[in-house]
Amino acid sequence: GEYKVLIYFDDASGNSVEYEKDLIIDREAPVIKGSYKSKDPVKDKIFNADRSASFAIKESNFNSKDVELKVTAKNINGKDIIYIDGDKYVKYFYDYAKEENNWTLVEDWWILNTEGMKFEKEAIYTVDIEYSDLAKNPAKDYPVDNFTIDKTSPKDIKIEYSQSIIDKIFEKITFGFYQSEVTVTVSAIDVTSGVDFFEISYNKEESVSDVNIDSFTAEKLIAKQEETDNSKFSAQFTILANARGYISVSAVDKAGNSSNYTDEGKAAIIVDKKNPEIYVEYK
Repeated sequence: GEYKVLIYFDDASGNSVEYEKDLIIDREAPVIKGSYKSKDPVKDKIFNADRSASFAIKESNFNSKDVELKVTAKNINGKDIIYIDGDKYVKYFYDYAKEENNWTLVEDWWILNTEGMKFEKEAIYTVDIEYSDLAKNPAKDYPVDNFTIDKTSPKDIKIEYSQSIIDKIFEKITFGFYQSEVTVTVSAIDVTSGVDFFEISYNKEESVSDVNIDSFTAEKLIAKQEETDNSKFSAQFTILANARGYISVSAVDKAGNSSNYTDEGKAAIIVDKKNPEIYVEYK
């Protein structure tokens, strides 16, 4: 509570002094609450759109300079996201929370204006806020918020084959029987949420034998993350049936963003599992 302390003093010469002092006794810890406004996550706190944060502190003797808003924003390899002039992107949020003009008193709560609390850059975020009042009473520990914003589709999709198709065929020729198969590796890069899976499809080349399959769609292939570069992902599958055509790939990241790629127009893949037929004619 708030008190007024009056002090009276008389010295031996009869002089008197009166002194008044305001005294505040504060044993109540501040209270912090936070919330976010955004679309629903695609999965596991991963978003493909901006988010706005709202923080409020209940404290009768509030001082914005004592607010510690700690934000980290990194890519999938742990590298800090840069803002402007070489400063870290997160420094903006720290400084914003320190400014008294960015807080508004509503009843008993000091509310941080949400206009400046918009998370727009693609990153893997952690958000924490701490506050101790003038009497050094700390607020209860605020649970750290973790979330990812990823609005960009995977890039640099590649399709690679286990080895030269012609070499593969000649290696497997035995008495005129073709026993070739092809292992296909697809890969892509995603620097924020990471590639979740690949969708694969095949279409037959025009004007080729009907023994070749017309088309197929592989099941979703779960992307495997590289150990040396966490932004690179790949998956493999094998073509066993007779096939002569082109592969198409869709890479989908964990935020639901997708990119498509096809090798149509390049050399067609050839997988020949059909034995030659022999005809003997007598005259």
